[in-house]
Amino acid sequence: QQAVQADTSPLGCQGGCVCVEEVVENCGGDTTITTTTITTTARPTGTKLLFLGPGDESHGRSEVLTLPDLNQSNCTPPVHPLQSFSGYVGTKTEWGTLLCGGVSTGNALSACYALTHGAWTNAMLSARGHAASVWLDGVWWVTGGYNGSSGLATSEVYNQNTQQWRWGVNLPSAVYGHCMVKINATHAFMTGGHHGQGKTVADSYIYSTASGFLTMPDMENARYLHACAILGNDVWVASGSGFWDRQSVEYFSLASLSWGTGPPLPDTVFGGQLIAVDGKLVFAAERSIYRMENGVWANIGQTKDRNNLFVALEWNYEDCMATEEIPQTVTSPIGSTEAIQWA
Repeated sequence: QQAVQADTSPLGCQGGCVCVEEVVENCGGDTTITTTTITTTARPTGTKLLFLGPGDESHGRSEVLTLPDLNQSNCTPPVHPLQSFSGYVGTKTEWGTLLCGGVSTGNALSACYALTHGAWTNAMLSARGHAASVWLDGVWWVTGGYNGSSGLATSEVYNQNTQQWRWGVNLPSAVYGHCMVKINATHAFMTGGHHGQGKTVADSYIYSTASGFLTMPDMENARYLHACAILGNDVWVASGSGFWDRQSVEYFSLASLSWGTGPPLPDTVFGGQLIAVDGKLVFAAERSIYRMENGVWANIGQTKDRNNLFVALEWNYEDCMATEEIPQTVTSPIGSTEAIQWA
């Protein structure tokens, strides 16, 4: 008797798929009975995944991990058409994943690529490399960045219903390589960045439409291209550039409005992303994945590719399935102002 199982799910057969089991029985003599059993398990609607987008050294490749265990999944997003691509902003909209701006072969970009549709769509109003973004008041807000010659104090807002961009409020100063997190539906936290001419800053602000930018205490270390995430009532900041200690971690208490020193990263890394997974902080940078356990960072795994200056987004099963049906041939937006829209 022999059983063979075929897995047709991008998440593994346990994650929802069709499993085919073939049993061959030799009952003696020349008679062979073959029984094929097809077992269908339900697709795991809403199953959580972690999308790690293309970055500085991944040659356009992304990868997807399962949550909360952070193991490799079988979901393989298509290679980004600009294989040299990093320093962009990304988000999930009602119709799919959108990657905007960034840097490619030394050029700052305004272009937006809809990964779920495999198409270039409406570009931002300005080229922005190393900008920061957050969802606020129901729209996606993209701030600052570098346009190829200078930092930007402008911002712009994307409406996912109309798929159109409009100008947003100006920042307190031109900045790129800064970090932003959403505090709640109406408030966001912004910290750090680079002002140009060799000046890395530790500035921190809480922003709301009602109050504008409220100045908060500076970070302990000026830094840019750092990672940040919110966990409970604290905004955590890790790594970065522009100062001597890339293992540095600190946190801002939204209760006391003050900074504290966090446990240092075990390795010197750069250009990573910080996220909260099941009440614990996870930091992914270069090839390493770290998780903070009991006040200490532990190396819990590796990514397939060495990667930095990428985005990390929470996905689900449906996001993964959508990327497997998109066209693989697209036109680069560099040197072109054309955009693709869909209903």
